Amino acid sequence: MKNITFENYKKYVGKKVEVDIYCYAAGIMYPEDNILIGMNPGTYYFYSQEDDHYWHWGVADDKGGKDWSIEVGFDGGAIPQIGEKIYVGSSYYLSRGRDDFEGGLASINSVEISDRLPEDHCNAIMIGIEERPGVMYNYKSLLKEQEAFKERFGDSIAHPEPDLDPDFNLHW
Repeated sequence: MKNITFENYKKYVGKKVEVDIYCYAAGIMYPEDNILIGMNPGTYYFYSQEDDHYWHWGVADDKGGKDWSIEVGFDGGAIPQIGEKIYVGSSYYLSRGRDDFEGGLASINSVEISDRLPEDHCNAIMIGIEERPGVMYNYKSLLKEQEAFKERFGDSIAHPEPDLDPDFNLHW
């Protein structure tokens, strides 16, 4: 098992990890099948695939302020990663048709992990896609829709589908 530290954690973000937590003060239950989603100097942030929630764990420091430690090991698997393909839905607008967008398979080009939201917040992980610059998607919500989107869109690539009819562009 490799130790993941603040100095090397970025290469493990989005990868499945095994977590061993030792708590000497109380029995701690921790989920299996974790994805490392981020770290700051004091805390590891995880997504638990087992019970579909986000969680975090403080890092024991040299000052002895904590009575537990953590060892995190890397075992493969990756989500979300830049360049990874993911299905997104369509968006159609009555008053700004020029922004209409046809869903399908898209390439992730940015990943934002919030360091202010609780780990189980729906917007804790947001992704951007190449096919729709400037728009961020809630990653957790997209994951739940992948099977339905795959059935609906198949191999179709997501793309802008502007409706330039003046009747559908009244406010812009």
